[in-house]
Amino acid sequence: MLWLLSIVINVGMWLERFVIIVTSLHRDFLPRRGHVRPTFWTVDVHRTIDCFLTLLFLFIRFLPVIAIFEMRTMLPARGCEGVGKDKGWR
Repeated sequence: MLWLLSIVINVGMWLERFVIIVTSLHRDFLPRRGHVRPTFWTVDVHRTIDCFLTLLFLFIRFLPVIAIFEMRTMLPARGCEGVGKDKGWR
């Protein structure tokens, strides 16, 4: 009996999706080509965001972030002069 109830519920859910999709495909909601033109502000905002992201990615590419903790551990291991407690590093 429980198996039959699960089949009926599954068919009902499938019919609900079917009705939603068929009724929404009845009318075309997409605007036609040529009728929608971007405004100046839309283009300007997109250009600003694109320019910012381009500069950010270039900055990340050519000036990578190096953690100070890693530098503190690497420099004394290489025997660099002038690095130590007397120079202000802890």
